Amino acid sequence: RGMSIVIPKTNISSAELNIAKNKKVIEGTFTQLRGSNFQGGGLVVGDTVLQRLTDGRDDYFNGMAHSQSLNAADQYAVIDLGRVYTLESHATVWRQLAFPKYYELHGSIDNKNWTRILTVGSDRIDANSVHRRSGGGDPLIVAGAPFSDAVSARYVKLLIPKKTAFYKKHKSWNNVDLAEILIFPGGDYDELKRIVREEWRP
Repeated sequence: RGMSIVIPKTNISSAELNIAKNKKVIEGTFTQLRGSNFQGGGLVVGDTVLQRLTDGRDDYFNGMAHSQSLNAADQYAVIDLGRVYTLESHATVWRQLAFPKYYELHGSIDNKNWTRILTVGSDRIDANSVHRRSGGGDPLIVAGAPFSDAVSARYVKLLIPKKTAFYKKHKSWNNVDLAEILIFPGGDYDELKRIVREEWRP
């Protein structure tokens, strides 16, 4: 399902583009979820919360994971793609009320030796971001960028270093909210933004 789009050297459908969809998130700190669907419900730890980062859903109560405190430690998530792929670009989907102003992507063949693929700063995650609504009406911000060079990796780590600056609606918040990590085998930034804005429908 999905429109057929042309990417240099490859012609694949948008439904097949995100190779991270439904892949296992094997470790990370995005382990909190809202304990109640009512205003004021506290954050609680859930056993399967990490899997929300690749499940294709983006609504606040069912498709979003909350990090631990950015002030206390690095925040991260590691995806096992199942085999080695050649990776060329990515996108991330955050809650617009709590998102980092900087993050890094790292790649690995063996989940032991890591290479930093890309850094994403305010030029990509704020001023240049796509703003949209989730299926439940939640405000989202979408960041993304192609990698400067194609990278071969089976494991992808999203890393937010400790004490990274982040936007938060309320002063008391110390976490960020991440709905999805998308990994693509091709495409440039404008094409990523178009796909997420027009075609990605969880």
